[in-house]
Amino acid sequence: MNIMIATDSAVEFARWLYEDACIAMERKREAALAVAGWKRPAGMRVRGNYRRWTPAEDAVVLRMSIKDAAEALGRTKQSVNLRRWRLNARPPDC
Repeated sequence: MNIMIATDSAVEFARWLYEDACIAMERKREAALAVAGWKRPAGMRVRGNYRRWTPAEDAVVLRMSIKDAAEALGRTKQSVNLRRWRLNARPPDC
């Protein structure tokens, strides 16, 4: 398994891990400092706090059309579509 951290979180982690590192593999330190220098491109939106799905919202996702569920829940059609896919791909409870 590989762990992946992207965007602002990657910058923060790379700085924390390598900025003042006195013992580090040079190639790893250089790569981390390159990540730490990343700047958000103009127009790239910042993702806010993640909003967890509730069982009531899951019921709406499964009951309504994607468009209607997105409007009712204040979410994007893409997020509703992905949630529906995840709910349908989940193995049944034992």
